[in-house]
Amino acid sequence: MTKEEGEILLQWLTKAEHDLIAADILIEADPLILDIACFHCQQAIE
Repeated sequence: MTKEEGEILLQWLTKAEHDLIAADILIEADPLILDIACFHCQQAIE
């Protein structure tokens, strides 16, 4: 893997982590915002 590819990979992993953080926040929200939380989980997986 090149340095540039490694940097791109780290950017994708950071984005996935942010999606999971957003999902956690939405799950804890009142009222629960489950559909968008699921969307962020799905995005993190992709």
